[in-house]
Amino acid sequence: MAKREWKPGCPDWEEEPDSPRARTQYMQVLARIIDKDHKKLPGTKMVRDWHKEMFEGLSPHPDYLGNFRNLDKVPNCVQDLNVHVGGIYGRPPDTVLDDVNKFISEFRVRIKDLDTMWRMFKDVKTIFAIDRIAKLAAWAHGEWVWIHPFANGNGRTARLWVNYVLLRFGLPPIAVHPRPSSPYGLAAVASMKDRDHGLMESVILQLLYEGYQDKIRDYVGLL
Repeated sequence: MAKREWKPGCPDWEEEPDSPRARTQYMQVLARIIDKDHKKLPGTKMVRDWHKEMFEGLSPHPDYLGNFRNLDKVPNCVQDLNVHVGGIYGRPPDTVLDDVNKFISEFRVRIKDLDTMWRMFKDVKTIFAIDRIAKLAAWAHGEWVWIHPFANGNGRTARLWVNYVLLRFGLPPIAVHPRPSSPYGLAAVASMKDRDHGLMESVILQLLYEGYQDKIRDYVGLL
């Protein structure tokens, strides 16, 4: 469970809400990515807008909506805010803005490189290409939870980054139901603690495989 060191006068927001409204708003953001955002390059405004839309009316204070933790240049309640999950801390507040900017810059380079490779394969989704896509999705997820830039909702945002990458390259979105002891939960810990995203790549590939298996079973059931 994530813990924050809240400033005086700033309300606690310890749990990510899991309510019908929260699920609906998450799906609205995913629909936005499916419709248009997967065609754009990654950017801080885009991810901040996702966060605002996901948690509008659910966050206990407007300072938490779409704002990164930092020492200055951010609203009061996310200034000098530390976050840790099971004793594993996200990046310190004084580096978060630089970390996010470096993440976005590198993400754009990786996306452009993969765009070039994907055009070479055209409509042929080879195992090599899908592996490269899963690697990038795992990297984006893992780096985001390693930074942990928002006061809350970093896991959900990281899962949106995964689906952003998959959708950009013609793969179906995947649904993750996070539990601390699940393969996904263990993979997220490895990313946050050791910046090791290999297990997350395996989780993404498995979920893609299971998704295709479900489609095959649905198709066979129609025959």
